[in-house]
Amino acid sequence: AFLLHMPDFYHELGHFLFDHEDRGAGCGIIRDGMACATDAIDGWYSQLMGRMERESAPTTSRDGVKWMWTRWTSVWIQEAFCDLFALFAAGPAYAHSNLHLVTKTDRSIYMLNLLTRQDRPSGEARMRLLDDGMRLLGHEPEADRIRAEWGAMAQLCSSPPPGYGHAFPSELLQEVAASILPTFGRAGLRGYSGGGRERGGSGGDTVAGLLNEAWRGFWRDADCGFRAAERELISRLAAAARRGAVAR
Repeated sequence: AFLLHMPDFYHELGHFLFDHEDRGAGCGIIRDGMACATDAIDGWYSQLMGRMERESAPTTSRDGVKWMWTRWTSVWIQEAFCDLFALFAAGPAYAHSNLHLVTKTDRSIYMLNLLTRQDRPSGEARMRLLDDGMRLLGHEPEADRIRAEWGAMAQLCSSPPPGYGHAFPSELLQEVAASILPTFGRAGLRGYSGGGRERGGSGGDTVAGLLNEAWRGFWRDADCGFRAAERELISRLAAAARRGAVAR
């Protein structure tokens, strides 16, 4: 019934791809990208730990960094992978959807709790990762729009907790995005490329195209008539789905 949160589904598809990355043509390319991202994580934290040891940092601080390192290599890297896949497949609509979701549901956009099994990066870190990804994909105007919307919201939130910069450094997020995101296209997967068309597709009413059109319409007509336009887009999506089923 509503389109604006549907891009989140692509994140869940990313989990399926992550769990089955050893199957199918092109998966070796994706594995290589994941290996590069893991190497970047290991390299960054190895250097940080070495510096902290030379400076005789407190044991509790070093234990916290070890926790961050383990979180990245065990679960945060998977969430980053799925966010980047969703961005590749659904385009800026996924970043819009994630911004909306974080704004509505995150109690703290700077979530960092060393006493828990925190299973995903903070909302703020995920938005920076998506910003990096959009720029890598050539969606600079949309990235600027989302950055402005996010910045206005973030100003109303509390400050990052101690150690936050060690958990989610900008240079590491950029390396993770640059290592993983290009592999999807090189592996032969079809991604959103803008203008309602998908790379490798015939264009027209693709799912990703309609979802991006819905978000553009929301920002343009949120106060006057978006719901009617959304219903029309849903009808087009249903028609596209029926055509796809017939083609299969």
